[in-house]
Amino acid sequence: NVDAQTPDSAGTMTAMIAGVKTDMGVIGVAEGATRGNCLSTKGQELVTAAELAELAGKSTGIISTARITHATPASVYAKAADRNWEDVSDMPASEAANCEDIASQLVNFEKNLEARFAGVNVDGLDVVMGGGRRHFLPKDIAYNSPDAMSTVEGDRTDGRDLTVEWKTQYPAGHYVMDQAGFDAINPATTAKLFGLFNESHMQYEADRKNDIAGEPSLSEMTAKAIDILDNNDKGFFLTVEAGRIDHGHHAGNA
Repeated sequence: NVDAQTPDSAGTMTAMIAGVKTDMGVIGVAEGATRGNCLSTKGQELVTAAELAELAGKSTGIISTARITHATPASVYAKAADRNWEDVSDMPASEAANCEDIASQLVNFEKNLEARFAGVNVDGLDVVMGGGRRHFLPKDIAYNSPDAMSTVEGDRTDGRDLTVEWKTQYPAGHYVMDQAGFDAINPATTAKLFGLFNESHMQYEADRKNDIAGEPSLSEMTAKAIDILDNNDKGFFLTVEAGRIDHGHHAGNA
């Protein structure tokens, strides 16, 4: 990071995916932005490799065993003054009035990219798989998934169900949340896949067998993603993060 000797994964993944070093804690924006100040990101937005692939007509995908709104995967598609703004409930009201939360940016990736580049027509992210379902669901027990770990799974305070919004945008797409749904996906006939396999981060590999609804492994998700993305003869761009290895290191958990 330009402002810290020991960097964080928001600034470092932004550097890897966009080629520009930036501040600690910001996502997809240059160092002219101020962390926590939404309006300061205007005009500081960077272009990521995934966006370049979209503009080139390639298929695109993101996989992580962390929440898909976490800093590393979010840096592929989002522009945010703070890595912690995973959904609207994480943002001060003054900031939420001016900027879109990270989960919403994921669902609106296609629309937002077209708005930034006049005259282009892209088809959006084709494969998205990871954890973090809580950031896409309203804070209402009625929206709990069968494997919800919390009394109320969703965190969103704006009443939006982003899984429904995604399905409305991509009616031929498939939204899945467990191993059975994942296994049923036929890569040869699937154009869009959105998988959210846990309320928060996915399980550590050693604990995956304990998941209530079942979760695919990182290698299973990667193989299926490639089988879907390679249907495009123009090629594809896929970001894969073994996010729980990061968390194991944080915890000193061999």
